[in-house]
Amino acid sequence: MTPETLKALIESDPQAKALAEVGNDYDCAIRCSQIAPKIRVSLLLTERGLYNRLGPMAAETLLQKLLQYTGSYTSLVHRVLSWLKPSEGGSDFGDPSMIAFLSLLLAENKSISQAEFDAVSNLSLTNQTISSEQVSTAWASYRPNGKIQ
Repeated sequence: MTPETLKALIESDPQAKALAEVGNDYDCAIRCSQIAPKIRVSLLLTERGLYNRLGPMAAETLLQKLLQYTGSYTSLVHRVLSWLKPSEGGSDFGDPSMIAFLSLLLAENKSISQAEFDAVSNLSLTNQTISSEQVSTAWASYRPNGKIQ
């Protein structure tokens, strides 16, 4: 996150702004980490990983839908399913192409539900980690001489 973006985030939240104004960069950083937009990270999962992350019922329902899929992207669906085998190492559910693939299935006759799409898409989202040093840098222009008071 750029200092300008972080500064705007701090200004957008009364609690973060109050903490920054009194020079409590540590607690401001914690607050900003909580309210900042989540970021997508790489998340390599096999079928077992889906079971662990989604729960057995949700994972099995999704996998069965994919196994029974017979739409425009049948060969692609079967290829992705093959990558989910533990011997193949899994698929990266944080990769934008995987999210795009799932979007296609959602759009095409609701092959998967919106709730299933959201659950799988959200697997790779995580909070940003913002440090007190980043807060100090972003908020420095609001402090006399750029120093913490």
